[in-house]
Amino acid sequence: MSQVPTTRRGRQRAKGASVSPSHSHIPVHPTTGTTSSKRPSSPPMTKTALLLMVVIISAAFLLRLFSAAFSDTGIGDDSNDAARSDQDSAQKSQRQRLVLLVGPHKSASTSVQSYLVKLEKAGVLGQHNWKWVGNERNKGFAEASRYLLMGDKTTTGERDVDKERSVALSLQLMAQEEWDKGTNLVAAAEFLDYAAFLSNDDATVAMDRMKHWLPEKARDGVEAVVMYRTPRASHVVSSWKQQVGFRKARTNEPWRLSLDDDHPQRYELGMPPHFSDWLCRGRWTNVMQYNISTIISAQVNPFGVAYAYHHYLGANVTMIDMAGVSDGDTPSSVVCDMLQLPCKNGKLDDSATAAATGVVPKTRNKRPNPTDLAMTADEIEEVEQILRDMDCFYYCRLGDALTVLSGKDDVFIDGKKSWRKCCRRIIDRDDGKNQLLDAKTSSKRLVDLGCRAYERFQEAK
Repeated sequence: MSQVPTTRRGRQRAKGASVSPSHSHIPVHPTTGTTSSKRPSSPPMTKTALLLMVVIISAAFLLRLFSAAFSDTGIGDDSNDAARSDQDSAQKSQRQRLVLLVGPHKSASTSVQSYLVKLEKAGVLGQHNWKWVGNERNKGFAEASRYLLMGDKTTTGERDVDKERSVALSLQLMAQEEWDKGTNLVAAAEFLDYAAFLSNDDATVAMDRMKHWLPEKARDGVEAVVMYRTPRASHVVSSWKQQVGFRKARTNEPWRLSLDDDHPQRYELGMPPHFSDWLCRGRWTNVMQYNISTIISAQVNPFGVAYAYHHYLGANVTMIDMAGVSDGDTPSSVVCDMLQLPCKNGKLDDSATAAATGVVPKTRNKRPNPTDLAMTADEIEEVEQILRDMDCFYYCRLGDALTVLSGKDDVFIDGKKSWRKCCRRIIDRDDGKNQLLDAKTSSKRLVDLGCRAYERFQEAK
C-alpha cells in the first residue's frame, strides 16, 4: 500500500488538485484500518476532539433539562406534572404584583375588605407573600384613597385633608418597604370608584398623584379589579338604600350633603324618599341633598371605573362577574382567582388556619327596602336598559383591554358578538354621529325616568 502524504501540499500534489481545508482529514475504517478512496486517516487528535464535543453537548443537554425541571419549584420537589401545572396557573410568573380592588360601591366591597383584613391578621396572606395595605379596619387606605383622588380639594366641610395626606404618606412608606422585600401588595377602598366621576383634567392629575404614591417599580404593572353586579337595576336600587340608610352625622360625601347641622336621627325628620323620587329630585327633604350624577357616574358604573384606571393609570383591568362566582362567594373569588392563593373548589385551602382563626367570608351590608320603590316593573326594566347602554358605551372605549373572570351574564357568554352589536348601535346613526350614552347622559335619562315614575305614582294614590 502506497504511503499517504502527510502534508497538505503533498496531498494536493498527489491528487493533482486543490483540497479544501474541510476535507483535509480522511477517516480510517474502524475495523480494517484502511482509508477510503478519497479521505486519509484521522490522527488521534481528532478522536479526542470529537469525544470532547460529545461531552460538552451532553453536559449542555443535562443542564437545560435540570433547569427546566427546577425553574418553578424548589430543589428536591417531586411534584407531578398536574401539580406543577396547578402551580404555574397559580403563580403565573415570578413577578411581583400590586392589586387594587377599586369597587364600585355596593358590589361586595365591604365583604371582600373584611375578609382580607381577617386573612392578614391571621397571617394567611403573609404565608403566601401578600401584604394588606391598610390597618385592621381598612380605614387607613380608605382615608388615603380620598387624598389620592381628591388632593387638597374638598366638597364638604368634613374632610380632614391633613390627616388623609398623613395617612397616605405613612402607607406609602410601608408599601415601598414591603415591595423592596419582594412582597406582593393588595389594597382596597370603594371610594376608588370616584375616579370614574372625575373630569379628564382632574382624573389625569389624580392618577398621576396615585402613580407617584405607588412603589416606583410597581407603577407599570398595576392590576385593577372591578366587580360587575347584575341585574343592573338592582345595583342602583342598592345604592339608593345605602344613601338613605345613614341616620346620623358625618355622612357628607362628594355625592351627598347634610341639610341639618345638628344631625339628629334622620327618621325624626320624616321618612326617606321613594326610589323614583330620589332619582328625580335627589333630595330627602330637610335631611340630605344627593348628587345623583356623581352616584351614577361612580358607584353604579363598573365599566366606567375600569376605563378610568386603564386609561389614566395604565392599569391591567380585570372584571369579576359576580353572577358567575361560585356560591356567590365574591371574597373567595378575589382570594382564589385574583391573589391566587391555594384553593380547592373555589374556597381557600388553608382550612386548618381558617378554622382556627374564624376566617370565613361573610356577606355584609344587606339592607331592606326603607320604603317603596314607586316604580312599575316596566319602569325598572327601563332603568336596566339605561345602565346597560352606559355599560356598552364604556366597554366600547375599553375595547380588548379587559380580562373577565366568572363571566355568566349574556354579554360575557356571547363573547364579543354582543358587545360589537351594542357598539354598532352607539356609533351607527342616521346623522352619522355617535350616541352619547356616557355617565352624564345616562344620569339625565334616569332622572327623567324617576320624575315620570314618581308623577305617575302620585297620581295613582
